[in-house]
Amino acid sequence: MNGTATPTENTNGNITSNTTHEHHANNTHNYHNSTNTPPLTTKRYKEKQKETQHHQYFKIEEPQPTPNITHQRQPIPSTSARQHSKEEEDGNEEEEYDDEYDDEEEDDDEQNIFLSSHSNNPFHFASHVDTEEAMEHLIQCIENIAPKHEWRHIRSLNLSHQNLTSVVDLADLFPCLEELDISNNAITEISRLPDTLQVFKVKKNRLTDIQGFSSLPNIQYIDLCDNAIDTFEGFGPCLHLRILHAENNKLYSCKPFRMINSLTTLNLRSNVIKHLRFGDTEMYELESLDLSYNRLESLDSIEGLHNLRILNLDHNEIESVTLQMPMAHLKILRLNFNRLSTFDSTMFPDLRTLYLDTNQIGRIVGFSCIPRLINFSLRDQGGQKVDFNIRHLRGVRKAYLSGNMFKNIYLMHDFFTLEYLELCAASINELPDNFASLMPNLVVLYLSNNFLDSIRPLRKLRYLRKLVLIGNKITNLSDTIHDISSISHLSFLDLRENPISRRLYPPLKLTVTKPKTQKKLTRYLAPEHDATWPERDAIFYNNLAEHWKLRRDTYRASFIKLRPTLEVLDHCSVTREEKETAEFNVSQIRDKSGGPLRERTAAEQESRENDTLS
Repeated sequence: MNGTATPTENTNGNITSNTTHEHHANNTHNYHNSTNTPPLTTKRYKEKQKETQHHQYFKIEEPQPTPNITHQRQPIPSTSARQHSKEEEDGNEEEEYDDEYDDEEEDDDEQNIFLSSHSNNPFHFASHVDTEEAMEHLIQCIENIAPKHEWRHIRSLNLSHQNLTSVVDLADLFPCLEELDISNNAITEISRLPDTLQVFKVKKNRLTDIQGFSSLPNIQYIDLCDNAIDTFEGFGPCLHLRILHAENNKLYSCKPFRMINSLTTLNLRSNVIKHLRFGDTEMYELESLDLSYNRLESLDSIEGLHNLRILNLDHNEIESVTLQMPMAHLKILRLNFNRLSTFDSTMFPDLRTLYLDTNQIGRIVGFSCIPRLINFSLRDQGGQKVDFNIRHLRGVRKAYLSGNMFKNIYLMHDFFTLEYLELCAASINELPDNFASLMPNLVVLYLSNNFLDSIRPLRKLRYLRKLVLIGNKITNLSDTIHDISSISHLSFLDLRENPISRRLYPPLKLTVTKPKTQKKLTRYLAPEHDATWPERDAIFYNNLAEHWKLRRDTYRASFIKLRPTLEVLDHCSVTREEKETAEFNVSQIRDKSGGPLRERTAAEQESRENDTLS
């Protein structure tokens, strides 16, 4: 209009000429006083209301009919245009708008137009839930992140645990979305995700294919664990994808992943894959590969993974390792719970961690080729003797050798870096006298379930802090206390299931599961991770006869007095009261017994034998 005169018709039918500002004022005036002409926005509002009711995926408060106020702020009308009679002012209170009301109406109008523009419902819910209630809860979750008029600018959205069955057209609702979490729902369909998406979490749903997210140009992280996807054929290109988690699906081939060259971490744990197919790939960025709990029969065709650092192949059916060239950069190799009978270490020259538990290995060669090995585990090889040169392991810090016949400890010369040694159930009858000089820097030592009756060779282990001797044949309490008193830094001691502690504690549980994963711990560590032990022990102690309570208190006080650094004794924490009363309890028992502790314990042993015979 540009300030030119514009003819308008007032309520009396007279033609007037007003400027732009006067025309705006008269339009407002005419809206409130006309009886024949409907409001200017009524038809438009009804059309929008009909569309919004057709798309009931968002429940929005219905706006009241208002004047046709444009989104652009209008100039203030002139004084002449704002001259009205007193009757007009009294009958048109709705004509007074403040700035805050204008902003709210504009935002609602924009959001209504935005929501009514979609042809599909973006969210569907499971049949057993109240759809309306679920939708209200969903909207509230989104509004906690940002108000409705800012949804287009949301970058991170968490819609987990919402009973959703499908998610479609989020590209229109949240065009700037970078991180989306729709885990723990019942989703079977996904389509049209925003191209801006970088992090996508969809674990614990019911997806059977990848069609809804097979080509996201900016995606960097995908987690789709615990679904029912059987193939990744057609995935990509995703040039920026770095981490992919696909555990607990139904994948039968790893071949499609060879084309995702940007991956650094690939987790395919718990699927049904039988063959590796990475021999001719160009996945130069891949550093970590997890294929545990699959059905692999051979370790081969991984030579194309030139920069692989971590390889987990636990719980497969691997019988052989047939590589054409060494894995020069591999640092961690896990082959627990397979069917290997031999192992050649020469193909892994830079290994730092090697786990071979629960196979059927009879021979290992090539230890001299992996001089930087730090952690080595060879538990439970079927009870047979394993042929390998233990001298080549002198550089390791942790060695787990339980469950194998191991009677050549005297060959472990100069193991100066060894800090952790596990030699449980190894048929060991006695320790060499120079044990402390063979491995002087031991910090943790497990010797459970052997046939030891003395621990005298351990007296000079100056750095030993944890000693586990469950299930041996230690009978002399006095000598054992004297030996323990010489280990100056010892804080954890477990002597359960030995003759000196028999009948003082409840039976052990040899099967213990991890709290988070619910997987069984190895039987050599299970007793100390039994969460039920404190409660069971308290009940057991309360039910003991008085003379057995006295024996147990004396037994514990004797160790605590002579080795005051103890914090845990027989999986029971040493209390402050026990430390304060230890010396008094021991002296009182000696006074009552009338002789030294050695004589008293011998008498107890003779009495125990008589009880057994009777």
